[in-house]
Amino acid sequence: MKINILYRFNIYIHLVVDDKRNIWELPHCYNKRTKNLRKLTYYKKRDAFRYNNGYISRSRLYKLIYKVNEVYGFEESECPF
Repeated sequence: MKINILYRFNIYIHLVVDDKRNIWELPHCYNKRTKNLRKLTYYKKRDAFRYNNGYISRSRLYKLIYKVNEVYGFEESECPF
């Protein structure tokens, strides 16, 4: 799976935005209780995203955003197995 990262957030360093405007949480703290790669869900009623058993409002994320140009992951053909 390959993700083109267009934006990151100042305080939330593990959250990224891809070219389809989905917000993803990148893996961190390997061999701990974190998931590999997951997409954050948006709750329209609260106008917020669910993150770490709490909610982050969309306006808060917009204030913390900055632009990058990165690629995360690998192509299926590049996998050695």
